Amino acid sequence: MNVSAFFTSGRNVSRILAGVVSGLLMLTAAPSAAAEPMTPLAVWEMNEPPGARAMVDSSGNGLHGYIGTSIQTGVVVEGETAYRWPYRFPASPPAEPERLLQISDSRLNPGTRDYAVTVQFKTVHGFGNIIQKGQSGAAGGMFKFQAPKGIVACIFRGSTGNSSVKSPQPLNDGAWHTVRCVRDERGVTMTVDGVDIRTNGQPTGNIANNATLTIGGKLYCDQVAVTCDYFSGNIGRVQIDVGTDAPPPTGGLSFVAAASSTGNAISARLTLPAGIQPGDQLLLFLTTNRAATTPGPTAGGGWTQLQSGAGDLSQIQTWVWARSAVAGDAGRLVSVPLDGQAKYVLSGAAYRGAVIDSSALIAETLNRRDHTTPSATADDTGSWVVSFWSDKTSATTDWVSPAGVTDRAERIGIGSGRVSSLLADTKQVPTGLVAGLTATADASSRKATMVNVVLRPS
Repeated sequence: MNVSAFFTSGRNVSRILAGVVSGLLMLTAAPSAAAEPMTPLAVWEMNEPPGARAMVDSSGNGLHGYIGTSIQTGVVVEGETAYRWPYRFPASPPAEPERLLQISDSRLNPGTRDYAVTVQFKTVHGFGNIIQKGQSGAAGGMFKFQAPKGIVACIFRGSTGNSSVKSPQPLNDGAWHTVRCVRDERGVTMTVDGVDIRTNGQPTGNIANNATLTIGGKLYCDQVAVTCDYFSGNIGRVQIDVGTDAPPPTGGLSFVAAASSTGNAISARLTLPAGIQPGDQLLLFLTTNRAATTPGPTAGGGWTQLQSGAGDLSQIQTWVWARSAVAGDAGRLVSVPLDGQAKYVLSGAAYRGAVIDSSALIAETLNRRDHTTPSATADDTGSWVVSFWSDKTSATTDWVSPAGVTDRAERIGIGSGRVSSLLADTKQVPTGLVAGLTATADASSRKATMVNVVLRPS
């Protein structure tokens, strides 16, 4: 435990002593946790004032997070400052991503390193996911802390196996508890309130995914097919430590988030997704149901137009803009003025560790359901291709992406003369020529445009 961090954050004496005892016990009683030296990767003190929307990482590694608007900050709980998640049944619709803390950074992947997660919390509710990176069934593995019936379980699923441990008794008694789980090459060890209580000897192998780390529940959920498992209660501190004997997982380029909107107005509007951090590469795709002019996005400034092109008989037009994210972009409203009223689809995506290599746009020439993006050239290992398809027809109700790509945002307009679109990406394409990618709409149209943007690791 980082004892000095407890003093500087104003934690009370009982928790300071608990942290010291925990550290001493782990050095003597938990061979798994002490097998290799560890160093803090992220330290979230959670002592920001009321109304804060940025969670500060005090480790010096810059792993700051975005605080959802439903989370209360600056809450004093038994003399201590913490974050509070108001009560909500964890699986009732609709989904509420505003209940989540989000940190998007590939450095948070455990990889094959020794990896420890410590969470201090207080709750009287017997449910909820406390912290996780990745979800069940997702590529790249995952880890999470969950608390069904108050029993805290930490679960690590990797390339070679799954390992999980549970607290021997419920921890939803309304008292502060500190749970630490250490994953190393031999398995997982859990420590509760300074006592090493459980060990699972199943190795997990590599864990590295493109998911956002969340605190307070799941991000990729809809409360219908996938429940969000929201946490209710208080969390006072989270710390992640990593072993120093192995290199971190390859950072490279990663997806952060995407969003889309549709409407019929003289200005296209979109709220940028949560989780965006300064330096992320932002892409913005706009399609209207007529040829139009626009000065470009007005919010945030600094947007560069990459592409613009009109389709058949100028009855569809698409623009593409890009810029580097700045502070305050997460949740920012972007507006794109038009020279008159038009139906539109506006989609945005953010990528971390990426710079734009090239882009291209073409318009459809034949009446068909299959629409193919331009070919591209990837010069760097680890490059991604971002693809965008759009059409104008009141008959389209769905898009099917080609094999090997990941859908990020599909949007179907409403009414006659509407536009619809699909935004997707292809990860780590081979260097050299990348053939055009074909997405299929469920209706034919020659009023369509197709775009690709090649991103290379920064």
